[in-house]
Amino acid sequence: MVIALKSIRSNLEITSSIKKHLHQLKEISHENVNKFVGACLDPTELIIVTQYCPRGSLQVKPSPR
Repeated sequence: MVIALKSIRSNLEITSSIKKHLHQLKEISHENVNKFVGACLDPTELIIVTQYCPRGSLQVKPSPR
C-alpha cells in the first residue's frame, strides 16, 4: 500500500475522545472512502497517514475527455 502523509503543526491536546475517534476512522472500509491508516500524535505536530490517492483531490476538476 502506498501512503500519503499530511503534517499539521498544532498544540492539540490528544484526549481519549480524539484517540477513540481516530480508532473509529481506522475501522472504516469502503471503496469510495480514502483509507485512514493512522496518525503520529507528537505533542507539537500531528501527522495523518492515509492511503495515497493517485487520481488527486476531489476538489480538482477533471480535464474534459
